[in-house]
Amino acid sequence: MSARGIVELCWGPQQGAKAVVTPGRPLTLGRDPAASLVLDDPTVAPVHAAVEWDGRTARLRHLGGPALTLLSGQAVTTVAPLEHAAWIRIGGTDLSFHVEALTPAPWSREPDDEVAAEAALAHLQRVPGPLFAVLDTACEPRIAELVRESVAPWRSLFDGVEGARLADAAPHVVSLSADPRLCADLVREGWGYRWGVLLTSDRSLFEVRQHLRKFLLVQREGTPEPTYFRFYDPGVLRVFLDTCTPTELSQWFGGVIRCHLGEDLDSPTGWWRFDAR
Repeated sequence: MSARGIVELCWGPQQGAKAVVTPGRPLTLGRDPAASLVLDDPTVAPVHAAVEWDGRTARLRHLGGPALTLLSGQAVTTVAPLEHAAWIRIGGTDLSFHVEALTPAPWSREPDDEVAAEAALAHLQRVPGPLFAVLDTACEPRIAELVRESVAPWRSLFDGVEGARLADAAPHVVSLSADPRLCADLVREGWGYRWGVLLTSDRSLFEVRQHLRKFLLVQREGTPEPTYFRFYDPGVLRVFLDTCTPTELSQWFGGVIRCHLGEDLDSPTGWWRFDAR
């Protein structure tokens, strides 16, 4: 099967949303509900532009409207070649284009690590319910690369100016159930490196993100200012959950999270698990 193209919305309320470009089927972008990817932007035309992908090469086509279509800062008046990781601006909306799973892993694993990662992945694939990950993108650039080359939607846990400034360092929540391949790649490549924590939830990505944002800042005893809580480190979260009172656990899970999982290299399953109570 040919790799697909992926168009991602980079900022604003639609940040992290993605649209898939299949070979031979142009993806139209605009504010009309008939567009393939509807943009919440009054400056763009009803059908403003299109991304075309044949499985090997991509093109960006300007279809009309008063607002510019920009590709890497240059105006597109008709059609232009579209490269992997290119930046697109349509009106006031920023997007990016990536080819699915294009970049190979920059390292190889030891045989024993490969075996352990496959066993952990097999167990994870048997966990029921929609699966999400909270990823520490600051710890390894490969994490963001994998997610950007995936069809899975994701969102930074930071908002506004802070979110823009720390875009490459912020924790991100991603829907792994939307792309099983991404889930497998994260486990196979990141096993043992503590890239993040997992959770199951029946809620939407938006609802999971809103819930987790409540815990980004905590007040530590003896400090006047709140500090960031790195709960997306599996070692930190495990200690925290083990020491919570029933009331604190109720607040943490909040009817949103069903269970947490984090890598545990000493566990027969490869994971520690903590269920809502």
